[in-house]
Amino acid sequence: MMKKTAWIFPGGSARGVYTAGALYALCEMDIQKPDIIIGCSSSAPTCLCYVTGQKEILKKVWLESLSTKEFVNILRFWKVIDIDYLIDIVIRKNNTPDMEKVVKSPITIYFPLTNPMTGKLEYLSNKMGLDIWEIIKASVSVPIWTNLFSVMGIQVNGQFYTDSSPGSRFQLHVKKAIEVGAERVVVFDNWHLDDNPTGFLFSKLFAYMRNSSYRKNQLSYFEEMENFNIPENVEFIRLAPIKKLNMSRFESDNLNARKIFKQGFDDTLNSEPLKQISSL
Repeated sequence: MMKKTAWIFPGGSARGVYTAGALYALCEMDIQKPDIIIGCSSSAPTCLCYVTGQKEILKKVWLESLSTKEFVNILRFWKVIDIDYLIDIVIRKNNTPDMEKVVKSPITIYFPLTNPMTGKLEYLSNKMGLDIWEIIKASVSVPIWTNLFSVMGIQVNGQFYTDSSPGSRFQLHVKKAIEVGAERVVVFDNWHLDDNPTGFLFSKLFAYMRNSSYRKNQLSYFEEMENFNIPENVEFIRLAPIKKLNMSRFESDNLNARKIFKQGFDDTLNSEPLKQISSL
């Protein structure tokens, strides 16, 4: 009997190009499809292409449109990351995922979003009858970086949501996957095991500047992440880059982005744990 399986795709700004390469490989592999996907931050719109089977969108978006200063520009300090360009133009207008397939898919996709007033994580999904475009825009709405003048993010069904560091990593979502019945959890990380972020200094400082509820919840999440232990009651597989990614969070070098995409593709295609799953 097949185990109920969850795939978790962390975010990481431009590191999402590695995840895009991994997803491209997964589209080509003969492997059991997951029952659950948790797509975080920059991986939220990316994972839709696996669900719809539109793998070529991954290349077009990450290799032709995002490794440019139109998307990320440090000199555009009021909006360093332009999520309107990303979601409304690059994806929705020019590389449109089949949202009907997303909604009707047997795979439940969870998008972890952060309430900008309470700091609590909330999981919205493709099965809730909500606007998926609003959800994925909120998933990539990073306070300060996407709008210097507001920390409220994007409205989904009348409620504001943003991205956050706890929401963009994988540790908290393992528990969510187990709560919804996953017996096998596979994390497709985009940080090398020796180069994994744990300090989150900027994010913690941001939390201290917010109201007491936001601060309390976010700092609690950070503590939980830093003390993460591999769960004993499920099969847990964490895949990570074999070599460290030579890139920044705000990568705009197209040639390097192509190398990182290929690295994600090769690492995933040649993954022994995934080969073992596919042979079961």
